[in-house]
Amino acid sequence: MAEPDRLSEILPRIRAVIDEVAMPLEAELLSGAGFRGLLPKLAEGRVRIREAGLWAPQLGKEWGGLGLTLTEHAQVSEALGRTPVGHYLFNAQAPDAGNMEILVQWGSAAQKSAWLTPVADGKARRSPGRWTHSPRDALDRRVRAGIRSHVQARRVA
Repeated sequence: MAEPDRLSEILPRIRAVIDEVAMPLEAELLSGAGFRGLLPKLAEGRVRIREAGLWAPQLGKEWGGLGLTLTEHAQVSEALGRTPVGHYLFNAQAPDAGNMEILVQWGSAAQKSAWLTPVADGKARRSPGRWTHSPRDALDRRVRAGIRSHVQARRVA
């Protein structure tokens, strides 16, 4: 797929940040540091990306994003997907990216203020549905715990 004109300037910058910032963090992640252990360094990378004007490619400029079209964002997403931390560093990670897009399109002013602004700014990470506690949250925890115990049992065997 050919790069649109504005991507011919943006994609090389994004690829350079992936090489310089994300790939070293990926190496730490894969060496056992864990995502939570990398949060301070990930936060530093997010600041750098925001300052470079590459933040939230899926959001419009009025929300601090790049304002890319869907096909432009697809090409950026391919570059971000080279590493498991790429989308997070650029504030384009699921489920937050999709939830931001929904709130931009259909959210009320109150919803945008309460949920969109903090997530778009990178100050919060969760969809509105995950901010409320429900029986499903407990089920999710039990399922994750069951998966962990299954994996641990397989490692011992």
